[in-house]
Amino acid sequence: MFSPERLAPLLMGHRATSIKIHAGLSSNYQQQVGTSSIYVRRVLQSDLTIWMIRAQFLFKRGCLFMRQFSLYFAVLLLFSLTEVGTSVAASKIVARIDLSQQRMSVYVKGRRQYSWPVSTARRGYRTPVGSFRPKVLKRMHYSRKYHNSPMPHSVFFLGGYAIHGTGAISRLGRRASHGCIRLHPGNARRLYSLIRAYGMNNTRIQVVR
Repeated sequence: MFSPERLAPLLMGHRATSIKIHAGLSSNYQQQVGTSSIYVRRVLQSDLTIWMIRAQFLFKRGCLFMRQFSLYFAVLLLFSLTEVGTSVAASKIVARIDLSQQRMSVYVKGRRQYSWPVSTARRGYRTPVGSFRPKVLKRMHYSRKYHNSPMPHSVFFLGGYAIHGTGAISRLGRRASHGCIRLHPGNARRLYSLIRAYGMNNTRIQVVR
């Protein structure tokens, strides 16, 4: 049998050995944990650096895109305003003649102000179709081709073709001319005055079927 005196050194030695083993395990564990923490920290730092680089690249690319887009938008806006301004300035007066309806609509700065009956080319003759600008304005013109017929307030837009007043008022609203566009004398005078006021370069004559 073991006496207390003999067991005491054995128990003390066992305890000491247990403490050493525990201490060794704790040291290894701490070392592993510390090493793992350092690795994880380095990975996170590396990932963070990569994401920061990507974010800076995307930011710079976005800024470049925004600059290009802003420049493009500014050029487009300037071009549009120039085109609109030119179009408006070039078409302050629009006289639109509808051959099928035998009517003229007059637009002043984009708003229709007048609608008048006209007479265009009868069978065997033609009134040219298209978009034209006035070439010559004559307060009174006499046709050399058709019996010296009076053509008050003539607006010539293509060769000998003109918009002018007529004495054949009863025939307005029907095809009756040799190709010119006839108007009531009062309406021809009004159109003539508008074109003189705004200028031939700011007037458009449109003839449609």
